[in-house]
Amino acid sequence: MDKRRLAVILALAALIAVTLGIWLRLAPPRAVLAQQSSGATLRDIAKGNGGKASIVIQPDRSIIHLDLVDLAKASDVVVVAQIEGNRCVVSSDERSVTTDYNVTIAEAIKGDVRQGSATVVGVPGGLALFEDEHALPIAERTQAHVLLRGFIKPKNGATYVLFLRRESVPGRFEITGGPQGAFDVSTSAVVAADMVTTDPLVHNHDKMSSTVFLQLVRAACAGH
Repeated sequence: MDKRRLAVILALAALIAVTLGIWLRLAPPRAVLAQQSSGATLRDIAKGNGGKASIVIQPDRSIIHLDLVDLAKASDVVVVAQIEGNRCVVSSDERSVTTDYNVTIAEAIKGDVRQGSATVVGVPGGLALFEDEHALPIAERTQAHVLLRGFIKPKNGATYVLFLRRESVPGRFEITGGPQGAFDVSTSAVVAADMVTTDPLVHNHDKMSSTVFLQLVRAACAGH
């Protein structure tokens, strides 16, 4: 190889190295799939991955409800409700985040709740943001996106049938059976929030007529 060709190759290599270095400095930290160890906070995990991390958590499937009657019996409240909005709340120890959904009850099928009343439904997971919100834009804040595996997040403005259990805090509920207890009935066909297609409730009711499904839910709650 002559000296001229070698000089050209070295110059190109230097240009590539400089370009790559500039790109690495300018590119935002890439969210990485991380695992949460027993003692790690969400802030620690995010900082350990360049400021951003995605963490997948498993829903509680310790009890599988086989049908609507079983699900209704296990629920304190069953409602048709509209999702008005949501916000993510990080726990005081920064080891978990919950998405609180504000819902308005359109129909109370079971339980001591009233049509037109508002309540909060908490779902594990969400976006945990750190640092003062007034000091930095969201894109520059340390953040951990915690995803609940196999669960389709409720959509703002959509209408759901929700099977709910009371939390210890008055006025707050959680979804019965984790993903099992939420069904989108905004359209003519039901969309189960549970993405596990082998789940008996998903198998029997996903894509069913929303009108027929509501009739089945009311029948399942009768007398419970």
